Parts: sequence; C-alpha cells; structure tokens
Amino acid sequence: MTKTCARLLAVPLLAALSLYACNQSPEPPPAPTEKDEVQQTAPMEKDEVQPLEIGAAVTDFTLTEVHEKSAVSLADYEQAALFAIIFISRESSVSNAYMSRLVELHQMYQSKGVQFLAVNSNEAETFSAFYGQLPFPILKDRNYELADHLQAVVTPEAFLIQPIRAAAAEDSGETKYILRYSGALDDAQDAGKVEKQYLKEAIDALLSGGGANLKRILPTAGWPIDRIRPLEIGTAAADFTLIDVREKSAVSLADYEQAAAFAIIFIGINCEASNAYLSRLSELHQTYQPKGVQFLAVNPNEDDKLSAVEEHAEAHQLPFPVLKDLIYELADQLQAVVTPEAFLIQPVRPAAAENGGETKYILRYSGALDDAQDAAKVKTRHLKEAIDALLSGGGANLKRVQPEGWPIDRVDNYGRPLDGVDANGKPKATP
Repeated sequence: MTKTCARLLAVPLLAALSLYACNQSPEPPPAPTEKDEVQQTAPMEKDEVQPLEIGAAVTDFTLTEVHEKSAVSLADYEQAALFAIIFISRESSVSNAYMSRLVELHQMYQSKGVQFLAVNSNEAETFSAFYGQLPFPILKDRNYELADHLQAVVTPEAFLIQPIRAAAAEDSGETKYILRYSGALDDAQDAGKVEKQYLKEAIDALLSGGGANLKRILPTAGWPIDRIRPLEIGTAAADFTLIDVREKSAVSLADYEQAAAFAIIFIGINCEASNAYLSRLSELHQTYQPKGVQFLAVNPNEDDKLSAVEEHAEAHQLPFPVLKDLIYELADQLQAVVTPEAFLIQPVRPAAAENGGETKYILRYSGALDDAQDAAKVKTRHLKEAIDALLSGGGANLKRVQPEGWPIDRVDNYGRPLDGVDANGKPKATP
C-alpha cells in the first residue's frame, strides 16, 4: 500500500510536522501541483522563526554526505568564493521542482568558485530515503543543527554565504563566514513563469564585488522543515489506555504491576522496515519476559485499520499485545517519528517515587532497535543493550539512537494530513 499526501502549506510556520504514510518501497518524488505554490499573506509574528540577519556571521558546521557517508564542512572548500546552501526535501514537490534549476546553476557557477551544498533537515527523511545523484553534495542535518543556526523555514530555501579568509579577517587566522543572501531561489515554482532569479542575481552581485544591499526574499512557496523534538531521556511519560486489537480490551501500563520495564515498539503493517524486525522482537520478548520486561507493539498509522492490524498480528504470531493508537495519543506524547521505533520505559513505584503514592513512568531509551534492517548485518543491538543496562541497575547514561524507518502516518479527524503546528504547538491540518 502506498499513499501520497498532498499538502498546501502557508509560509512561514512554526516548527512543522511533515509526516507521511508508511510505504513498502520509496516512491519517485511527487510531481509539483499548482496548490504547492502559495503566497505569503501575513508578516511573521514575533513568536515565529526569525531569519538570520543578512550580514551576520555564520558558524562552520560538520554534516554527513548521504552518499559518501563522509563529513563535510565549509572549511573543506578552501578555494570557494561563495557557498550556496539549499535546503531540500525528497517528499516536497516544490523542492523537487527546483532540482534541474539547481543543477543548471551549479554548472554555471562551479567554475567561478561557487560551491553548492544541498541540505536535508527533515526528521522523518532518513539516509535511505535519498535517491539518485546531484552533481554537488547532499548533506543530512541531524538534529536540525544547520537549520536552527540559519533559521531555515521551508524547502526549498537558499542561503548564500561568503567566506572572508584570514588575510582579510579582523581576527587574524580564522576564516569568517558571512550570510549575504537568504530566501527564495526565484519567483515562480513553474520554471516557465520565472521573472526574477533571486539567487542567481545575488550570486552575480557578489562575484562582481557588489552585494552590499542584498536583502532576504521571503520564500512564497515551500514545505515547512519537519522539526520533531524527541522526548528527552529521563522525562516522565504519562500512562495511557489503548485497545489490544486481538483481545479487544483496554490496556494501560498500570495493568502490569510486576513489570520491571516496558519496551514499546511502534510498528506499521505495510512498512518493510518494521516487518523486518518482527521476528527479532519476538526473540527479545522470549528472552526478557521472564525478567519482567513487558513488550507492547503500537500501531499509530491512520491507514492501518483495526481489522488489518489484527490480521497482521495473527499472521506474524506476535507473542505480546498489539495496540492501536487511534488518535496518535501515544505517538504524540513520546514524539515517535518512524516505524519501527523503540521506547524503553521504567516504572518507578510508590516505595521509591518522590510523589509518594503514584507510579512514575520514566523514559530510559528511545530510537533504533539495532543498527541494520538486515538481521545478518547487525553489529550493535541498541534496544537489547539498553534493556540489559536497565535490568542490571545501570542505564543512567543511555542516550537516544536515531532510528531508520518509515514516517508515521498522521492525519486529522477530517482525513487531512497533519502538516504543521498551531500557536499552542499542537498538530494542525491544511483547511
């Protein structure tokens, strides 16, 4: 089963949730539509993302190139006269509409010392989501390091940075990186309707020794960068009540009074990555159930209906409860991003709890189950190691490990994709 969610997104937005259905295999990039291009209708409010000022110094960074798996920094390009950093997204039809134009600009300006760098900051787009090749590096911005630094809002969005090297720098010895332009690449998603080539004009101005009067041009089309902040390790998680799809009964953490830990795994019935782990999860359950670890599988995907989830659980003979998260209650609380994704929770019961009487549920680990979808290639078993550490009395230094998988499929009660957040930080949908 595949699904492509059409989205119409106003710019700018607060940190966005661009989440997509769980597919069996990656689709080709969606074709752009007229609805993808939207006009800015209101100025930024003070609590929205404020762009970095033109002329501000930019800190160098180190990101990973998705094909070469190598570290890339601005300092690596000692001969570059300019850097054109473009935030892109595989799932954004607006971003994809600009790929050929970016290739043309790269071919035009590479010989003049302009280094193009494409950057993907979307939480739900993992390394494996990238396809094909561009003639310049594609970097993965884990934890939004660069997007937050530059205050990038949408894909596509351009940032033109000029290096001021040691000979001319005031602080002898260090290269400074100065933001000279940011915003729209041009004035139309449809290449045939372009009248103003903002990025090209900015590059030309800087290469000719000008550019002092360049200003940010607010993008009028794009999809918000998908920033999801995972729940911090050590945070208390609220108990929940979800339905066991086979028993048709309500299940809560409080039902398991003797559990030493809970391993909650988000799964999807049509997700190839998730299904690859089901036998491993059954083995972990068999190993750790006698030691007090309660496994709970949770399906949060909108398209995975109760009956289909039940059939899936039966077909794979899953030996632990499979719960349906109908309104993303648990996925939103834990800030789950993909399937499969694991959350290890420790109950701290009244005798040890500071609040004398209520059991606390503390998140001890979240993220990847291990380091390879192919069981034969696994080297590090992240979830198993976290369980072992917790049961042995350790676990204080456990950290989240970024999971690889398919984005959780969230839509609202009217069947509209959840593609943003409202003023209170809650997911909202396009009207």
